[in-house]
This record gives sequence, structure tokens and C-alpha cells, in this order.
Amino acid sequence: MIELSQEGKIELFQNSAFLKGVTLSTLSDLASITREVRYPKGAIILRNGEFNSEIFIVSCGLLRVSACSESGKRITFLLVKKGEPFNIVSPFIDRPRFLEAEAARDSKCLQISGPCYLKFLESHPDITPHVISWIAPAIDSALSRVFDLMEKKVERRIMRVLRTLSVKFGSPLFFTNAELAEVTGTTTESTIRAVKILRDLGAIETQRGKIWVKDLNVFKDDSEEHIRI
Repeated sequence: MIELSQEGKIELFQNSAFLKGVTLSTLSDLASITREVRYPKGAIILRNGEFNSEIFIVSCGLLRVSACSESGKRITFLLVKKGEPFNIVSPFIDRPRFLEAEAARDSKCLQISGPCYLKFLESHPDITPHVISWIAPAIDSALSRVFDLMEKKVERRIMRVLRTLSVKFGSPLFFTNAELAEVTGTTTESTIRAVKILRDLGAIETQRGKIWVKDLNVFKDDSEEHIRI
């Protein structure tokens, strides 16, 4: 993989929804404080219970962020793709976080140290609204998924997640039943049954490790907003 130049970093930021509308001068200053790091597929970036104040912006690949209960049940609550940030709240809370981040594919990230990130925000107040605008929907999404776990049947939860993933990644989606179960917060067995129901309804088509979402409106509640994954 070729290392990104200063111009390449700025272009990445300009194409990022996270930094949309930020001035070229600010993006240039942001690029100058990043360093590129690489992670092979399966590499652990942040372990459960560790404190890491570094900020990551994915330039290539995909990060999977998950939490695991004491019983071993895991839920994937965030998939970080190209142009998206990870860990942008850690420098503010200054304590360990109970989550794990790993490279779901061979990945590259632009890394910023926590102290450097905080100084950058102080000297570039125009970027602060973008950070808040990224964090706020994530909080609402987390609460929404908690209510889903409490109240919605598995097939409704899976269809909602598939709608969100389809908007984010396009089609087909490259997810196994086990991976989809982790994102939805259920078991692989329940996911297999729910996927069959959705397939029989014509909402999706599947092939080993691939899912095509054919009907986004199955089980859609007009009052629902898309969750963020």
C-alpha cells in the first residue's frame, strides 16, 4: 500500500461526510498532524478495558467496533468505513472504554494523538460542530438499538440493520450469518431463521457470505430513523 501524501489526506477529508464543509485551510492543518498506521485483517486496535486517546480516521479498509458481555455474548455496534472517524470521544472522558476495535479487513488509518487532537479543536473551532454532529446521532442510535433489543422481533431488527447497512455500503453486503448476528445482537441460530423468513418474503436474496437487499420497506416503520452502524 502506498502511503498517502498531504494532498491525498486532504482529498480523503474532502470526500468524508464527517468533515463535509470544513475549510481547506483547516483540513490542511488536520492532515499535517496525522500519521498513517496499517492494520492487517484481525488486528486488534483497542482492547476492552484499555484507555486509548488516539483518534483514527479510516483511509482504507473497515474497522469493527464491538462490546462483549461477561458471558461472552458480543454485539457489533459500529462499522467504520473509509473517511469515517473512530474514538473521537475518548480524549474528553480520559478513562478506559469497554469496547474492542479490530480491523475487519486489511486497513489503513490516519492517527492523531489525543492531546494533539484537543489542541487542534481549540485552535480550529470551526470543526467542533462537525464533531458534535457526528457524536449526537451515534448516541441516539445506541439508545434506539437498546429499545430494539427490548421490544422488536429478530426479523424486524435484522431488516432494520440490513436497511442501514445497505444505505452505508451498497449491495451486495458481505456478511455471514454469524457477523449479522453480532451486529443485530442476537444468536446465529435466530439470525438463520430470520434470514429465511426475509428471503421467503422476497425482502432479500442470499448467497454464501453475500446479502442483496431487494425490498427496503419490509417491516419498515415510517416513524423509525436509520440507526448508525
